[in-house]
Amino acid sequence: MKFTYPALATLSLVLAPIVAPSAALAARAPIKVTRFHLGQPIAAGTITVEIAPGSAVVPGPEAQIYIDAVANAMGSAGFTRAANAAPSDYRVILTISRDVTPLPRAPSPLQIGLGGGGGDRGFGVGGGVSFGVGKRQERALVTTQLSVRLMRAATPDVIWEGRATQAVEERGKLLQPGATADKIATALFKGFPGESGRTISVK
Repeated sequence: MKFTYPALATLSLVLAPIVAPSAALAARAPIKVTRFHLGQPIAAGTITVEIAPGSAVVPGPEAQIYIDAVANAMGSAGFTRAANAAPSDYRVILTISRDVTPLPRAPSPLQIGLGGGGGDRGFGVGGGVSFGVGKRQERALVTTQLSVRLMRAATPDVIWEGRATQAVEERGKLLQPGATADKIATALFKGFPGESGRTISVK
């Protein structure tokens, strides 16, 4: 008895959707912003920006990214950095926190689908079968919060406080700080000093 083995009727390569880069994901994620103050005018002046003890970001290159981002954002409200070691009118204290929550892995980037076909003799593959090729991508929800306290240099009293929070789904490597620092700092100081006690969403 002779058997024939018909060729598979269909061989299709289905490419998974292209994953947007980290910066693009961060650009689309909304930022929750809340500010608190006494409702009194806050005159612009010179500032020194520093990282609070206990922050998730310790002094170093990453901390400097956030320091620069906040100083630049405050510049739009008329504040300027004190020159070198000169005394400043205000102290700006930053606290950065970051939480990473693993998510279920994304499907493999390449899917091969096998569509079945049969013959009048022998056998074939009925229906359809697909399987992944390549490594499944790691996914995580990265939540970054920037908290800022503004106080006069001469007193320990806080005259303005705000926080900005952004949650971004990240695939592969964790977000680089530059992808979020400028955006959340800009959102936090948009319309400074802002409405006290109200949480808004900034895109």
